[in-house]
Amino acid sequence: MKEMDRIESAMQLQSLLRVRDEAAPIICRVSQAEGSGKWELKFEAFWEALGKLPLILEHLKGAPQFEGDNRKELSKIQQLEEKAIEAYIESCELNAEQLKDPNRFRQSKIVLKVSRANGYWDASARKAIALLRK
Repeated sequence: MKEMDRIESAMQLQSLLRVRDEAAPIICRVSQAEGSGKWELKFEAFWEALGKLPLILEHLKGAPQFEGDNRKELSKIQQLEEKAIEAYIESCELNAEQLKDPNRFRQSKIVLKVSRANGYWDASARKAIALLRK
């Protein structure tokens, strides 16, 4: 890969992954609230996440189209990031329902959604590393 393409790709990737920096504190707060076992903390954390994560997702989806030789790889990373946030939003919605009416089936779906989100984020990171190593 040409040096200019590498620099451009790295800059575009950095702007794309900045979304994780926005989502990380929200997700961390949800995890801490779940670990606390306190209903009030969980409620606040889930509703905060449901208020902010969709806006972050909208911002990610509205990002400008990528340019250069690596636009396909960058688009794929963006899609994985979008899927991760979507899965996490769904898990927060399910968690909010779980607070009102707990059941095992819903809890299994929550675990699956969080696992999927983490899988998408891992795949995105692997693709980003591969892109930067080109």
